[in-house]
Amino acid sequence: MLKAAQSQDMLVSHQTYSGPLPEPGMLEQYKNADPSFPERIVRMAEDHNAADIITKKRFSLANLITPILGQVFAFLLGIAGIIAGAYLTMEGHPATGIVVIGSAFSPIIISSFKRKKDD
Repeated sequence: MLKAAQSQDMLVSHQTYSGPLPEPGMLEQYKNADPSFPERIVRMAEDHNAADIITKKRFSLANLITPILGQVFAFLLGIAGIIAGAYLTMEGHPATGIVVIGSAFSPIIISSFKRKKDD
């Protein structure tokens, strides 16, 4: 019975932190272990922050460029399909030429129906 009473009186402490750097008291404890630890921890946090900024900039640029490139390539592929279909028609393959021209317009038609459905 006495052991149970003593364990109830025991105080347990738990400390957590969040972020790239520990609190100053924790940095001081790291310094006691090795004098170079606080400087290395701060440098690591700065390097991580710089890498995070670069990643976010690249991601933002990719989100800007990707739709534009998609539109440009879709347009170029459509034009190439129309030219190929016209060439095939002039070379005596009208059915194949019409199919190729139709397939060149299919992305435009599909996106129009999809956009109409989304609205």
